[in-house]
Amino acid sequence: MASYFKRGKKYWVQYYVNGKKKRFNLQTTSLQIAKEKVRQIESAQLLQDDIPIPTKTSLPEIIQKYVFHLRARTTERNVQKVSTYLRGVFGQISDCLKLKNEKIAKKAVKRPSSEKNGSMTQTNANHHC
Repeated sequence: MASYFKRGKKYWVQYYVNGKKKRFNLQTTSLQIAKEKVRQIESAQLLQDDIPIPTKTSLPEIIQKYVFHLRARTTERNVQKVSTYLRGVFGQISDCLKLKNEKIAKKAVKRPSSEKNGSMTQTNANHHC
């Protein structure tokens, strides 16, 4: 069973996991939102599911675990394809996203965009419509 209380202007939740008391800030000043979050926590406890709270797990660790999961479940070619997409979005923030081949790694560096050719000004945008 979870309960909520107000501390200052923010609402907090308190619940027990394996006999240990857990408390955390719900990051809201709204009573309705606090009640909804407490309801989600209670249903997660009843279903023996993960509590829906933000974690402090770093992004590189999450990406590394995801790529490890992919390697166990799919082909290496698909892992390389997904890694390319992840590298494009997040950069080389994890060891699993770093390029192994130095020649390819040198080519993979983003080039700065040129202001002359690449961007459309407001006057150019009006002429294209």
